[in-house]
Amino acid sequence: MKINNFLYYVLYPVHATAWIGTALYLYFFEFTLFNFLSVLIGWILIEGVGVAVGLHRYTSHKAFVARRGLRPVILWLSCLALQGSPLGWAAVHRGSHHRHADTEGDAHTPSKGWLYSWHMWLHDWDKYFNPKYAIDLIRDPLHMWIAKHYISIILVTYLVVGLFSWQLLLFGFMIPAALSL
Repeated sequence: MKINNFLYYVLYPVHATAWIGTALYLYFFEFTLFNFLSVLIGWILIEGVGVAVGLHRYTSHKAFVARRGLRPVILWLSCLALQGSPLGWAAVHRGSHHRHADTEGDAHTPSKGWLYSWHMWLHDWDKYFNPKYAIDLIRDPLHMWIAKHYISIILVTYLVVGLFSWQLLLFGFMIPAALSL
């Protein structure tokens, strides 16, 4: 799936649902301890484990070797951050951010303004994505499977969690993903 399709059909709707859903929820219901714990635990898992550990330390920097059973869990949590597949994230991070930090070649350069460095750079994904910086991940069947099924992983997770509890979906998954970006 092209990055713009992901932005318009997944990322932006999830962010809009997170913020509008929270406002509506707070208008009609009381914020509960369950909601608070869902946001807290969801943010720790999605941002802390998924982004900081999974996308950054594990996938991009290869700072450690994950145990066989833990590897898919870390990569699944990385997908739930809605910041691109781990393979794609690593290719951009290694090739753009590391090689050209805080210059025009950096996808997250602050020189183009906070909005661009925050998420508008995603509209220029093809400019920053270079698969040669992720050859090791391209050769890995699990990373390729996740890259190919990235959207499905997110949607199936949301469907299963949503069928169990829409509050858990909103507060434990959507809001932490929105906060994570």
